[in-house]
Amino acid sequence: MHIHEILGWHWGMWIFFIIFWLLIILGIAAIVRWFNAETRNKESPIEILEKRYAKGEISKEEFESMKEKMVGGKD
Repeated sequence: MHIHEILGWHWGMWIFFIIFWLLIILGIAAIVRWFNAETRNKESPIEILEKRYAKGEISKEEFESMKEKMVGGKD
């Protein structure tokens, strides 16, 4: 008597069982990565300020003044 006869499972059922759980695990991993990507893409205020300066939206004086206020420098 073979093990699959004892358990009542044929090889196809074992393959289905493994694929099912792999899909569940991969789905959970994809959801976790998606949430982490959303939170990781947030920019800090300094990064936003640097980008605005690089684009020419603010002058050097405005950049330095705002940066000093953000890092807790003199008012």
